[in-house]
Amino acid sequence: MVENRTNGLPADGRAAGRGAAPLLLAWVAGLLVAAVVPTNEPGLPMDTAVYLHRYASVVAFLALPVGGWLLARHLPGVTAGRWVRALALASLALAAAMVWSAYPGDRMLLGLAERLLILAEVGLLAVVALALARPGAVTAPPRAALGG
Repeated sequence: MVENRTNGLPADGRAAGRGAAPLLLAWVAGLLVAAVVPTNEPGLPMDTAVYLHRYASVVAFLALPVGGWLLARHLPGVTAGRWVRALALASLALAAAMVWSAYPGDRMLLGLAERLLILAEVGLLAVVALALARPGAVTAPPRAALGG
């Protein structure tokens, strides 16, 4: 396998990084908008802010598992990649449960679905962080690349 000389990842890892980076940026933007723009209480009429909050949340909750899936095969160690894929699939299943609850399910168990989804996505982030925090997980660029 050809190694990328700037970060020690396989050369095709740059393609996954390019695909995952916009998804991770969308996740951050979606979380920021959903945190800043308030929603309303159940039963009240929906206004523009509520729709903005709702769609920003959807973007955030879908972008992270898809981005994690793209990064999974490039994580050091086989176990981390498997965990990230499993948590990505769990996140997508929980997102579907949340959408069902929000619309045809008349908000039944919506809070539970939201909390389980957040737990799965925080777990995904924790696995990625722990995999990358291991000593030697990401190699330093060669000295020639640094100009020395």
